[in-house]
Amino acid sequence: MTTLTLSLFKENESVREYAYRTLRENILKLKLKPGDKISEKEISDTLSISRTPVREALFDYLKNNY
Repeated sequence: MTTLTLSLFKENESVREYAYRTLRENILKLKLKPGDKISEKEISDTLSISRTPVREALFDYLKNNY
């Protein structure tokens, strides 16, 4: 997996929102390119959060961008 660019939590931001924002920023900056394989576990380990907010952020991203 490509190394994600991490950012700090924003004030009043949920873990799910942090995961969504981080994924979106990395997709827009092409750190995550079309066709790249991604793993909930690898992303959650990289972000130091549980898999549930990562899964929810992925679903939100797909829902909002397709």
